[in-house]
Amino acid sequence: MPGNLEPETVRMTRTRHMIRTALAAAAPALVVLIAAQAQAAGRIAVREKSEVAGRVVLVGDVAQITGVPDEERLNIEGLKFSTSPPPDKDLSLTREQVTGKLLNAGLKLENFDVSIPETTVIHRKSVTITGTRLMEEGIAYLRSTLPWKSITVEPSEKDIPRDVVLPYGEASLEFEMTAKPKEYGINNFRVKIFLDGEPARVIGMTGYVKVLGDVVTAARNIKSGQTITEDDLAIEKLDVARLRPGAYNSMEKLLGKQALRNISRGDLFTHSSIESIPDINVGDMVSLIYKKPGLEISARAKALQKGYIGESIKVVTTEPKKTLTGVVVDPQTVEIVEP
Repeated sequence: MPGNLEPETVRMTRTRHMIRTALAAAAPALVVLIAAQAQAAGRIAVREKSEVAGRVVLVGDVAQITGVPDEERLNIEGLKFSTSPPPDKDLSLTREQVTGKLLNAGLKLENFDVSIPETTVIHRKSVTITGTRLMEEGIAYLRSTLPWKSITVEPSEKDIPRDVVLPYGEASLEFEMTAKPKEYGINNFRVKIFLDGEPARVIGMTGYVKVLGDVVTAARNIKSGQTITEDDLAIEKLDVARLRPGAYNSMEKLLGKQALRNISRGDLFTHSSIESIPDINVGDMVSLIYKKPGLEISARAKALQKGYIGESIKVVTTEPKKTLTGVVVDPQTVEIVEP
């Protein structure tokens, strides 16, 4: 062999020695790298079922994060996973969909031990205000608000309101009349629904509730000009929304008044169907008097108009016939008053 060439065995021995030396020098660094990788490898375990309250689903709402420092865990849990389903509804996701959403959230799944079920269901919490509650509290509100002395409030023929489903929170109701309460016709009212103190929904309630009030009707047929007595009157409970303005709800207001037209049994009394009996009727003979200091003149006259005490009416004297205006003093006397 040429003198400058080492034997093969010597060269191989030297090469193996160099490799061992290099490995020995690199070993500490490899140990540190492997340990660091083992420390960074956390675990993400997605739950089969999760419940959320808000509009946004976070990673922490659907998965348990372990094996990483607390600060990193909190950051991961705060990442947006998806949008929530509507209140009281479910969002069902496949394993592939969950994986995609975790990647979209910015997670490098290759750095984690990831466990995802075949199907993940997310349910959004809610608060439900039942139609029955709306009806019951609406009826109680009307009973305390309407001006009728004697009313009955009950559900109408219309179905009760639908249940109201809202996002999870503290719900409260506030009823109000949309106009000043009245004794006749429809009393419109509504309910305002608040969630955590903020307005959430407004519902008109008028069509769901019927208000019955005491109304005076004719107990028998009454002729025009007849004076109303207690035997002529009856009390019935009728739907206030169907009443015309002027209906009476008290017998006392009608006693002693006079029918302006024929009234049939069962008819309602209104301001246009009755009137107070005048103190003087058309055609009544009265004493017509005229007074001034030191002088008083009286004569007979006939009333040309009906009138009440304190009102002015026209009369005509008998001899000579002269039309004058005077004030009713009592049922038999009219006094001429100088302008």
